[in-house]
This record gives sequence, structure tokens and C-alpha cells, in this order.
Amino acid sequence: MILRLIKGILLSILTAGTSLLIAACYGVSAGWEGSELQMLVNGGVTFEGVGVEGVQVCVANLEEDYQSCAWTGDDGYYEVVDVEVFFDDVSRNGGQLVVTDVDGEFPEQSHAIEPGEVPMTFDVALDPTVTAQ
Repeated sequence: MILRLIKGILLSILTAGTSLLIAACYGVSAGWEGSELQMLVNGGVTFEGVGVEGVQVCVANLEEDYQSCAWTGDDGYYEVVDVEVFFDDVSRNGGQLVVTDVDGEFPEQSHAIEPGEVPMTFDVALDPTVTAQ
């Protein structure tokens, strides 16, 4: 009887430990099961025609309670993707594209995304003389 109880406790601990290990490795689901990633905006960020690496490009919904961001690669290319639910929100209601040079050489730029415009390609030319928008 006691042996059966100990086996049950050990099995429970092993099962819980396995679940925690899986959650740690793969993350806890946020309720987006089955949602595929959708491309919202892609394009290039350049200065004097040359791609700029390390610029953050974000798409925010109009309520500004959520945003999805990407970083430009060494060629200045970026692609902002997110789950279908966020894509549908921005597609239906519009949003904001925010381009931030975290090094501070260029002012932040903000561009409106009108309803129905995503997916879209949007290229950004950085200019250090432009004041922040």
C-alpha cells in the first residue's frame, strides 16, 4: 500500500517536471494556437542609398496597447510579422509604423497605416536633419 502511494507521488512529480521542462523550452501558449504568422510590413531602411543595420521598425495598433517589432539586417531590410489576430486588427482599423534608430543618429519617424493597407512594403530613407515626427 505504501509502495503504491510512493510510486503515485513519484509519477506525479515526474509528470509535473516534464510539463515544466516543455513549457520552459517551448514557451507557454498565449492562446494563439493555430494562428499563423502574417507579414504586416516589409521594406528597407537606408541612408544616402545604403542599407542601415540595427534600426528598430515597429507596427502598433491604434489603441497602442500592442506592437510587433523587427530589426533591420546588415542590408537594411526588415520584415514585421505577427499572429493573424494582430494582422486582422491592423488591417481592419489601421495602425502606426514607427522607425527608431536606437543609436540616436536619426530622429524617430512615424507613419500612419491606413485600414486595408497591410500587408505592405514601406521603404524608409533616414535623414539626420529631419525633426522627430
